[in-house]
Amino acid sequence: MGLEPFPKRVRVSGRTVSFPPVCPHCLGSASESVGIKSESTLAGFYFFFSKWRYSTIQVPFCARFARRVRASHRIWNATFIALLVLILLLLFSGELRGGDGNVGFLLFLLVMAPASVPLWINRPGKYIRLLGTDEDSVEFAVQSKRYAQEFATLNGASVTGLYD
Repeated sequence: MGLEPFPKRVRVSGRTVSFPPVCPHCLGSASESVGIKSESTLAGFYFFFSKWRYSTIQVPFCARFARRVRASHRIWNATFIALLVLILLLLFSGELRGGDGNVGFLLFLLVMAPASVPLWINRPGKYIRLLGTDEDSVEFAVQSKRYAQEFATLNGASVTGLYD
């Protein structure tokens, strides 16, 4: 089964969203929730900073996929903390002083790039994405046509193509 680039859009009216007890990843039984975030939108621009806003919603996934998502996040976080400690130790020992300033950046890339692969592979956004919210609706992009139909039926919504 080839992945199509989010062929279905579901717009749910109201602020309450119900998800079917089906995993968007494998279409099996969903038993655990995984948070998905919308794309960030500019909420305000100030002289010294800009403020970005995004929405998060918990979506039911199968236990296997939810475990993989959590494990990917733990791997990335642990690797990032270990790398920061390593860079600080190298700075204090004098190994990163003087010479090429790109050693820290290269070390960061060499360590974090492999740690980011599981995070990228196990991202829930491949299967369902929160496109955005406004005062009267919440909009999702859904990979699976079957999941999109069940999701829309449960919420009294309709399914359209993403680019319709």
